Amino acid sequence: MDNIQHELPRRITWGPMRIVIVGDRYASNGLRPLLDFLVRVSYIRLRTNLFYVSGEAKEVGALAPVFERFPSEVIREFSHMGILPEVILKDLLYSEWNGLSDAYLPELRMRQGPVITEKMEGQKWIVSGRAALIKDGTKAAMFSDRGTRGIQWLADDKPQMIVTVPSPSDGKLISVLVQDTERKVSAERKGDEMIVRIGLRASGRLLSTESELDVTKADSIKLIQRAVSEEIKDQMEEAVALARDNQADPFQWSEIAEYRFPSLWKEWQPQLRERLADSVDARITVRFELKDTGSEKDAVYSRKSDGSG
Repeated sequence: MDNIQHELPRRITWGPMRIVIVGDRYASNGLRPLLDFLVRVSYIRLRTNLFYVSGEAKEVGALAPVFERFPSEVIREFSHMGILPEVILKDLLYSEWNGLSDAYLPELRMRQGPVITEKMEGQKWIVSGRAALIKDGTKAAMFSDRGTRGIQWLADDKPQMIVTVPSPSDGKLISVLVQDTERKVSAERKGDEMIVRIGLRASGRLLSTESELDVTKADSIKLIQRAVSEEIKDQMEEAVALARDNQADPFQWSEIAEYRFPSLWKEWQPQLRERLADSVDARITVRFELKDTGSEKDAVYSRKSDGSG
């Protein structure tokens, strides 16, 4: 950094920094040196967003900021809009010094090609990706697309996402916007195991349907609600399964054991990671309520094809 400062006529300051991009090689070798530096610079904001890229972080600086003034604004909006799980510096520091240094980082992906609306050729832009699992300060694995959405249901404050499920009647797609989520986490000890109960309640509205299911009927609404609830639950369980398979604790459940069940925590100490993977039973329940189905009872084009439109 001192070498860069010698080449610039203005002083480098860290206060205005809003995002930190971590490349794959750096993440695979460990985040601790970065965190050690960030925590020592007192005027770096704890709400600074962190992201992971599968290539080199410097490539992000070459993207074309078509929709925003600066590349940093493009990237920051992915978290602010809930497109990716939001991770800020405070979260990563907490997992490093109060947990097992396990966490996750949202992924950004670079794309290159023509931007037709801007008459640009071969420009780079950025899209949202998945999430990287961080174990003991290093990248250990990648969550799937479904698992990444599961992270948001498990950890984000107020996730709002579109969920698409096959219709229970004919298998055609139905999409709903899930809003107004409320999550509760509780734990209990059972012998030498810990049961973590995660309850998610949410409501939403129907966005689109290709199905001929009559959404004005109560039985049809119940079928949709059950299908959406099961899909959200599956996404959450997929995220939990990847963490368990890697013996990682990105959701900080070890903290529950340490403070709620200290004697159990002491028993686990010789093989803590193994016990967290084998002796923590995550039981997830999801209840979704469809509050608004709109004024149409079935797909608009299905009526037109019948000649009734």
